[in-house]
Amino acid sequence: MKYKELKKKDNVIEMNFDKPLSEETYQDFLKSIRKLRFLCRKKVNLHITLNHKDIDIDKEKDQRIINLYHIEKAINIKEKKKRYEYIYDVVCNYLDSCFQGKNLCEFKNNKCLGDRSKKFEKSCGCCNGKNRGTCKYLVDGHCTIQCMGCKLFTCPSLRKKGIKFRIKDIPLLNYFFNLRQKEVLAYTIFTPKEKVIERLIKFRW
Repeated sequence: MKYKELKKKDNVIEMNFDKPLSEETYQDFLKSIRKLRFLCRKKVNLHITLNHKDIDIDKEKDQRIINLYHIEKAINIKEKKKRYEYIYDVVCNYLDSCFQGKNLCEFKNNKCLGDRSKKFEKSCGCCNGKNRGTCKYLVDGHCTIQCMGCKLFTCPSLRKKGIKFRIKDIPLLNYFFNLRQKEVLAYTIFTPKEKVIERLIKFRW
């Protein structure tokens, strides 16, 4: 491993990273996540530091370091349902910040890029599903639930611009869920968070 020697003391595995964080070191860490999850089961916790200091999530700009912070938190949540809920909330907030903060859908006069380019038959393109009609959780033009599958979805207009969100590119999803759970996350749409979490628990390891 390229990061500094992994140390275990008093049921805590200590990992320190140098800043700036190199891409090679980051990728090595990602490859070690499943091993760390095994080592940190039950009463063993993970503690990640940056230049021997705790990561300040409020000041950090590097998404890779933000990922380190959330991976540590997720590993240290031992109860599966609570861990899934934490990961779900973090990733949904991340996706919201990407779509809304950067206006990826390019809304103008309440119409998205897909609507304006007539990629969909009706308005609110992604909130209409084949043989499903308009999502019942769309109220006054606003989504009232947290649905991972909907948030991961990118329409043809966005994909044409090279915008897409894949589970394998989001460490909290790629390294904490099995294949069946990933299918649940990616393809369960128009469904509240609570029901998605129930399905994740059903298909857990």
